[in-house]
Amino acid sequence: MKSKKLLLLGCGDLGTALGLQMHAAGYEIAAVRRHVDQLPSVFSASSLDYSDPSQQSRLRELAVGNAVMTPVPASYDAAGYQKGYVDAVSNLLAAWQDLPSQQLLFVSSTRVYGDCEGRWVDEESPLELSGFAAAAIGAAEQLLLDSHHQVSLIRFAGIYGRLPSRLLERIARGEVNTDPESAYSNRIHRDDCVGFLAHLLSLAAQGQQLADCYTGVDDLPCRLSEIETWLAGEMGVAALREPPTSTRTGSKRCGNQRLKDSGYQLMYPDYRSGYSEVLQRRAEF
Repeated sequence: MKSKKLLLLGCGDLGTALGLQMHAAGYEIAAVRRHVDQLPSVFSASSLDYSDPSQQSRLRELAVGNAVMTPVPASYDAAGYQKGYVDAVSNLLAAWQDLPSQQLLFVSSTRVYGDCEGRWVDEESPLELSGFAAAAIGAAEQLLLDSHHQVSLIRFAGIYGRLPSRLLERIARGEVNTDPESAYSNRIHRDDCVGFLAHLLSLAAQGQQLADCYTGVDDLPCRLSEIETWLAGEMGVAALREPPTSTRTGSKRCGNQRLKDSGYQLMYPDYRSGYSEVLQRRAEF
């Protein structure tokens, strides 16, 4: 039986969880990140910066046909997003320019849809790349789509499910958004992020053609105040004050029909089911 191999370009929480799941399914896992000391021993780990042009020969050697890239900004300013997204993708494509087409899943963000004033968006919606973060992510996406590789962009919304959670700790202090006109918010449980990526890899392994883009969100976009008020109730917390002013911008409702059409079934289709699981773990944390 032919060995199944997967390259993880960037291996934080999502990459590690995906790698462990795929390893359990019989894959050999190669993982690339700057610091590898915390990675599982079952991974073949390489300590390198995939945005560094001097590492192109190593990146070329690691190409195995299936890869998942989970980029992060080098810092949270324009230069950091340029390095973490555009420079990283440019370097990878330069390293792989003379290789056969590779199957690459690129973890992106719904941030590229911009502020749609509460309107619905999906993969066919125009992008709004005015901010430096969205501009860098969008530019990296386009570089990949223009390459000869088989690329699928997975635009995840707000990923939740990890503990500790700054949102839950804030609400525990009684800082609850109760504004009925608060922005619409989209989210997805981290287990569904991992599950959906694994699902797409399985489809690709079966020879199915993946779409060039998927919006990774649950079934229920809703206003921030609805989520926070519900959480406060579940936690038995009185809303004592409004939270500090957020730097979060944008209000939109993201549709996930293409995700559903792929055959993936969400484990946590809305915030109630997802946060119920998180709250249960938090009580034991």
